[in-house]
Amino acid sequence: VRESDTEHRTWNQESGRQGQRTDLGHHQQLQVCEKTPGSKDKPSQEEKAQRRQHVEKGLDILDQAARQLNADDHPFIKLTRRIMENHHEALDGSGLLKKTASELDLIDRISCICDSFDGWSVKRPHFGDRDISPHGVITRMEDEKAGQFDPDLLTLFRRYKGC
Repeated sequence: VRESDTEHRTWNQESGRQGQRTDLGHHQQLQVCEKTPGSKDKPSQEEKAQRRQHVEKGLDILDQAARQLNADDHPFIKLTRRIMENHHEALDGSGLLKKTASELDLIDRISCICDSFDGWSVKRPHFGDRDISPHGVITRMEDEKAGQFDPDLLTLFRRYKGC
């Protein structure tokens, strides 16, 4: 195991995401973090693209398991697939699949907020001294990424997190 793999696993453990279904593909993709531990460099576009392959890999794992269980049409499988597929989308169309607000339902919008909050709440070398408190992360989501999230849901999420 490379040091970066260990660091990535530590980030997952800190954020509580280790078993999250939306990021199931990360479990087969140990090269998610390419930077040397302690590096303040942001991931390159190539590294970001490689990391984002976890969506397809996770969907492949889910589909294979569903077929083995003869559960392709089970409502839970369908819901899980939808969340896995769309958790990196954004209302402004800047997400992984470039879907727009009209293509994202309530579950998609909630999963986008939760996944982004979760990812930005973890200390990472390239974040520097960025505030990763719940208040700091939600403020960043509102200020810097406003067009990506449903503002009404983000307000409810802020209230839920108590900030």
